[in-house]
Amino acid sequence: MASNKSGPASFGYERRDGKLVANPQEAPIRRRIFELFAEHQRKKTVAEILNAEGATTRNGAAFTGQTIGRLLQDEKVTGVPGETQALVSKELFDRCNAILIAQRASGGAKRKVVHLFAGFVFCACGQKMYVPSNAPKYICGDCRAKIPADDLEAVFCSQLSS
Repeated sequence: MASNKSGPASFGYERRDGKLVANPQEAPIRRRIFELFAEHQRKKTVAEILNAEGATTRNGAAFTGQTIGRLLQDEKVTGVPGETQALVSKELFDRCNAILIAQRASGGAKRKVVHLFAGFVFCACGQKMYVPSNAPKYICGDCRAKIPADDLEAVFCSQLSS
């Protein structure tokens, strides 16, 4: 792995004395990306969870599946002795990248949960609401308003029957 001592430091790092060390605000988010991906196995789900929690990229943008994929594949996070501080274990890095490789070989990640109103529910503020993986509520990506999925589906069913 070649050393990169110029240019901006990768998300989660900052340059100090010619070395890449953990950035106190970004490093926990970078670690969480690996943990969430190992659990949910979907880049977009990881991005949605981080965005719902209010996390942003270094330039203040929302996370995307593409950004998550790029960050998951950067092996520097496992550390380079004397140059780069490790943010995640080699085992966690390898597990996440094995998932990515398997998904590419099989044509991508498969959706696990289907919600009745996914992509159709809009918040009062005008933004689409979504259900992060394994969450019981639709959440607005903008104002963070929440509606329990069961409540929304019950209202729909009662309206349908009347």
